[in-house]
Amino acid sequence: MSFIKNVKRVAVIGGGPCGVATVKALLKEKSFDKVVAFERRQNTGGLWNYYNEEYDDQKLAVPSVDPHNNLQTPFKVSKDKYVWPSAIYELLDTNVPHKIMEYHDFHFPKGSPIFPLKSSVLEYIQAYSKEVEDNVQFNTNVVDVSLTPESKYSITYRNVVDSTEGGVKKSEEEPHSDKVEEFDAVLIAAGHYDQPFVPDRPGLKEYSEKYPGSVSHAKSYKHPRQFKNVEGNILIIGNSASGSDLAYQLATGLQRPIYKSARSKSQLPAGSSEFIKTVADVESVDPETKDVKLVDGTVIPNVERILYATGYLRHFPFLKSFNESKTPFITNGSRVERLNDDRRRTKID
Repeated sequence: MSFIKNVKRVAVIGGGPCGVATVKALLKEKSFDKVVAFERRQNTGGLWNYYNEEYDDQKLAVPSVDPHNNLQTPFKVSKDKYVWPSAIYELLDTNVPHKIMEYHDFHFPKGSPIFPLKSSVLEYIQAYSKEVEDNVQFNTNVVDVSLTPESKYSITYRNVVDSTEGGVKKSEEEPHSDKVEEFDAVLIAAGHYDQPFVPDRPGLKEYSEKYPGSVSHAKSYKHPRQFKNVEGNILIIGNSASGSDLAYQLATGLQRPIYKSARSKSQLPAGSSEFIKTVADVESVDPETKDVKLVDGTVIPNVERILYATGYLRHFPFLKSFNESKTPFITNGSRVERLNDDRRRTKID
C-alpha cells in the first residue's frame, strides 16, 4: 500500500472532539509547515455546542433518504452570528462513562459524575483544545475539496457572516469572498450527525404535506414542552439510544402515553415508564385519518406527531467532486466507502 509522501501542509475539516485532537497530534510531530482546522462554528466542541433556543425551521425532507440533498443550514441569531443546528437536546447527559471518553493524560475534573451533563462535556473539550485554538479558523465553512492535477488538495472555504448567509451562499464582497488554498493532505473530522435520515413509508409524504410540522426528527427535538399542546397521539420511530431517551422524556414530562415503534429489541439501557407503549415497525400512514398501521396489523389512531429517531446519513457536501466519480466516498449514506481502496491511494500519491 502506498501513501502520500512529503506532506507539509495539512488541513483538518472540523473543530469538534476529533478535530482538535487531530490538530494537537499533528502539531506534536513538529514535521509540518502548516496545520489548520476549519470550523464553521464560533468555537471548538462540535455538536456539543448546544444553543438554548427551540427551533423547528430546518428544511426536513420527508422522506429523507438522499445523502446528497444538502438542506442543512444555520440560523441567524444576531449580526454576523449564526448557529449551526446540533443534535444535542436540553436534558441530555452522556450514556458513556467519562473515564471512557477522556483524552490521554487529560482528565475530567475531579468529582465529575460518571455520566456528565452536556455542558460539562463541552467545557472539558474546550479546555483540552485551548492550546490549539490558534490553529483553528472559526466561522469558516468548507464548501469544496477537490484534487488538483498535481495531486494536491484544493480547499474552497468562506466566512460564516451575513453576506454569505451564514456560509451557505457565495459572496463577491471583500473580505468575505471565497478563498482557496492547497494542501498536501486533508483529514475530515466533521462528524455525521448533520443530515437526518427519515426512511419512507407509504402515505408518509402525503401525511407530512397535509399536516405541515407533523413529522420531525430527533435533531430538532429540544424538550418535551415542544409537544405540550399536541392533542392526538405521539409516535416515536426508532428504538436505539435517542429513541428510547426521547420516549422516556416525553412520557415522564408530559405524563401521557407515548408510542415507540421498534423494529428490533434494543441492547441499550433506557428509562422505563408505564406511559411508554412499545409497538411494532410502521407499515403505512393514512394521511386522511392520521391512522398509522403497524406491520403486525395494529392501528394507532389519530397520530398527530411522528418523531423520527432513526439516525443520520453520512453527508459531506464538500466532497462533491469525489462523490461524482466512479468510486464515490458516499453512495446511499449508510457509510463512507472506499477508505481502504489501494487504487485511490495510489492515484492520489
